[in-house]
Amino acid sequence: MPRLSNNIYIQRHRFLRKAWTEGLQSLFAVLRTRQQQDVHTYYRPDEQLSDQELIAYRSSISKTDPSLPQRASRSFLRMQDAFDTAYEAFEAADLNEHVFDQKLRELLRPGTSGKVRVTAIARPELDSKRLADAFVHRVRRQLDEEAA
Repeated sequence: MPRLSNNIYIQRHRFLRKAWTEGLQSLFAVLRTRQQQDVHTYYRPDEQLSDQELIAYRSSISKTDPSLPQRASRSFLRMQDAFDTAYEAFEAADLNEHVFDQKLRELLRPGTSGKVRVTAIARPELDSKRLADAFVHRVRRQLDEEAA
């Protein structure tokens, strides 16, 4: 895989940021959770950073985790391929607004094996309030079941 220039890194960040902030988060679901976390860690799509901040961050994280750039780049290329495939179908359908999401969902569907594939969209940071709420809900439900 050719070395990633700073300009391409910045372009990828901008593409992923637009997808993350403008309703295309389903694009991340073409990746496994660990791969999504690599993309978030390396490209930071959830943050608005200047070019200089991105380049400094990239340099720092690449030293901390030397294999991350390659892992995140592979994952990005998979996302880009899914985007391109969905976009081609979108253009061919005279810009029907639902075609893009439908095509992405088709890419996520399993083959004819009959298996069901569940996908998730990983958040870059743990939402501790949501996690705490889930635990409280689960404990209350368990106490209600025991009382009944």
